[in-house]
Amino acid sequence: MKKLDRYARHLKVGHRVKFSDNAWAVLHNSEVDISLLSGTVMQNDFIDKVKEFSPSIWVKMDKHIPGFEEWDNSIQFTANGDGGTQIEYLFNADITKED
Repeated sequence: MKKLDRYARHLKVGHRVKFSDNAWAVLHNSEVDISLLSGTVMQNDFIDKVKEFSPSIWVKMDKHIPGFEEWDNSIQFTANGDGGTQIEYLFNADITKED
């Protein structure tokens, strides 16, 4: 968890994320292909300490993804997959500073 926590703290609100090929997001009981799509980090609980238990990183996607309207077209990435997508998909993403 320490390596994950250290990595997650580098993602700041406003950073741009471009997912690698073969990246997926969890939507209820299924997965949605987010390969090569981009978005912006909107919240990072690892930095902001919003939640002590099961912190998340929220990425608002540029392209509309059907089914994610309830979350303002944002994907929740969690360390343990509890209620969101595995954070490991962010490990292979290209991260750039805000535009």
